[in-house]
This record gives sequence, C-alpha cells and structure tokens, in this order.
Amino acid sequence: MVIELVYDLDQWQWGSRTKYPDGTKRPFKMDKIVIHWGGYTNPGTGQEDEMAILRGWQRYHIDSKGWTDIAYNFAVGNSGLSYRLRGINRSGATSGDYENDGIRENNEALAIVWLGGLNHEISDAAYGTMSRLIRESQQTVVIGHREVKGATQCPGDDWMTYIGEERWTIAAPPPPPIPPPTGDHQMITIKHYAGYESKGLKHQRPTVVAGQRMLAYHGFADQKTVDSTCASDGWYGPGTVEATKDYQQARGLVIDGTIGPVTW
Repeated sequence: MVIELVYDLDQWQWGSRTKYPDGTKRPFKMDKIVIHWGGYTNPGTGQEDEMAILRGWQRYHIDSKGWTDIAYNFAVGNSGLSYRLRGINRSGATSGDYENDGIRENNEALAIVWLGGLNHEISDAAYGTMSRLIRESQQTVVIGHREVKGATQCPGDDWMTYIGEERWTIAAPPPPPIPPPTGDHQMITIKHYAGYESKGLKHQRPTVVAGQRMLAYHGFADQKTVDSTCASDGWYGPGTVEATKDYQQARGLVIDGTIGPVTW
C-alpha cells in the first residue's frame, strides 16, 4: 500500500541541514501514529517562529544528541502549516515498544510533533492539520508518546484528550488559504512545465500543493479530476492550469495559467 502525506513546507523551505527524498532508511513498516509535543516550547506566532523552532530542534538532536536528524517525521504548527522532517517511510526516534512485540516503535511508528508545549494552547488550525495527516496516513492506531515511553508527559493532556475522542474522524471544514512562504524561503513561480508535470516524483512539491489548496478553497475546481475538485497532488498539470485560468478570469487578472506573485 502506497501512502502519501501532503505537507506544506519541505526540508529546504524551513532551512533543514539534511535533505533527502522519501525512501526507506531501515526496515520500516508503519502501523500507527505517535503524537509528540515540544516539552516547554512556545509555539510562537507564525511560520517564521515555527521554522526557527525546527532548526533549533534539529541542531540539538544532531549536535547534542548525536542523532542523524531531527527525531520526527512531520511537524504541525499552530499556524496550521505542516512541515516535512524525516518524511514518510523513514524511521523516527520515538523509541519504546508499544505492543511489547519486540519491534521498537522507531521501526513501525510515524512520529508527528506539535510545535508547542506545556502551558500553551493548541490552535484549531493545528488540530485540523493533525487530523488531515492522520486521515491521509490511513492509520487507525493513534497514540501519545507517553503510552510508549512512560516517564514523560508528552504530548500533553490536550492531545491525549484529542486521541481518546478520536477527533480526526470528525469531518473538517475546508482549510483556509495557506500564506506564501516569507523571508529567505520565498515561493517560486508555479507554472505548467516539465519539471512540475511529472507524477513519477517520489515527493510532492509543497508550493504546488499550496496553490492547489487555495484554488479549491476559493471554489475553482480542477475539472480533470474524477470528483471535480482541485486535487492537491503536487502536480501542476492541465487541470490545475485550467482552474488557475478560471480564477484569473474571475479576478480580472492576466489569464496565463501561471501562479505568480499577483495571482498568489
């Protein structure tokens, strides 16, 4: 079974020191999600703060802990943005053995961390993004880190309540528009050309996915998809081009099928 998770920012966009394609690094067969938090981390006020948190955690995990990378597979911020860390099909650093079957969770659990911690409130946007990632993972077992490693409060009582109530099973409203990356991580112009047409890539292009989601949010469907929705597949194909042109026409913009700064 092939599982793909749609994320908003790839490693290069948040300033990761490590960059690698999705692929299995060691024997890994995902059978659950483990939710983590950042201990005493202040979640900050937006994307720039969240990217700084990730860079700090990665520096600590590599330089102080001696690990190969930041411990988790994906991260979710209070902004509602999702960040690719180790990515799919790569073991994380969850540790422990939940089922007592002799297989460490490093080799069978996908670790998703919230970019916040104790005494800080989880935003509705963060809950919504976590729910989307869980649904996309197609996993039915979701646990908190404290259930694997007893001597920890991680991921906090609020996330444990979320897990206990299985809130990810509740239908969520359409996601709000995703703001473009800022600062040193400016988004590139998205257009229809060979580099974005290939569905054979092992990872999705986050900027394309963000554009597709915003088109869908504003009601401009990709008519090439079976259900007439703008598929957030990271592929800037003919259907997304037509949806972009429809949006541009409705807004009185130049109709060129390219998502540049003005269309964005």
